[in-house]
Amino acid sequence: MTASDILPASPARRRVLKAGAVTALAAAGGARTVFAQTARKIKFTLPWVAEGSNAFLWVALNKGYWKKLGLDVELARGSGSAMAAEAIGAGRFDFGYCGTHIGILQTAKGLPLKSLGVGSYDAAIGICTLADSGIRAPKDLEGKTLASTVSSTEYPFIPLFAKNGGLDLDKVKRVAVDAQLRQKALLQKQVDAISGAIGSMVPSMTAAGVKTNMMAFSQYGIQLYGGSIFTQPQRFASDPALCEAVVQGAMEGLAYTLTDPEGALRAFAAEVKEAAISPGALQQVKVGLGMFASSAIQDDPQSGGLGWHNPKTIASMTDLTIQYVAAPGTRKPDPESLYTNQFAGRIKLSPAQWQAAKDYFKPYLAA
Repeated sequence: MTASDILPASPARRRVLKAGAVTALAAAGGARTVFAQTARKIKFTLPWVAEGSNAFLWVALNKGYWKKLGLDVELARGSGSAMAAEAIGAGRFDFGYCGTHIGILQTAKGLPLKSLGVGSYDAAIGICTLADSGIRAPKDLEGKTLASTVSSTEYPFIPLFAKNGGLDLDKVKRVAVDAQLRQKALLQKQVDAISGAIGSMVPSMTAAGVKTNMMAFSQYGIQLYGGSIFTQPQRFASDPALCEAVVQGAMEGLAYTLTDPEGALRAFAAEVKEAAISPGALQQVKVGLGMFASSAIQDDPQSGGLGWHNPKTIASMTDLTIQYVAAPGTRKPDPESLYTNQFAGRIKLSPAQWQAAKDYFKPYLAA
């Protein structure tokens, strides 16, 4: 996969993207809960630093979608999905955004979480190589060196990727590296390939003019949702109106991001000042947003609405998580208890809007 700058939308395409955006937001359905005159403070954790993959949440903040529902949301930067999931489950944050299968894993380990809405429908994890490496398929990795971070999300699924891709993993030299050194090792050609989250590996390299290829695990039968909005089951049961408002504001932010990408970048930069420090920093956010969009423009939200969970996918993800990530003997949780579609799926984009988004983000969708 190669990544490039987001293509500027033509005036006509901009009209299609924006036209009906209000209609899409108004299609939320159901009564909106607006809390009392004093805004209700909400602590919300991200899985990582502010970047393109979570830009829609900063858009929700900047555009006042939560504020108009009576919420004062504080977005806190995280230190990985696993830590974010633990913090949410332990109640240190009211809500948060983290890897969906990580939430499933934490629930299986006894720290209950409930997904209220999906933001990304592809975990976007895989193997990254330099474009001039000649490595295009899994089998090309045989005889090569692959660097990974053992604690990284993709690591447990590498054997399944190898199996599905016809790769003899015994013929690959595997080395463990710190996440901060992973890309440096690839750029300096100390290793031939690295594994990890596409949204973390590729944007900075693309912004620096480095061309890469990606083998996404989703291309090899490993279907995992990316990030979802989580809370504790107890909060969902005791305060559904609050959960509804949090999901509503977030999905409005997602709708805006998909229908007005340029406006979303401006909103993100207004909230995250360091993103506007240099053209390179903003370019990195653009690439990350493009990759996030490719994971959000999928069949499930087009058929079920933004945030909608496909029960079959959740069930499949639960099986994969227990088999490849959880400790031996871990009891599998009931997939139906892991999520709710009570608030998700209310905002729907029109077919024209989906097509315009596909056209706009074509460099990433075709990657």
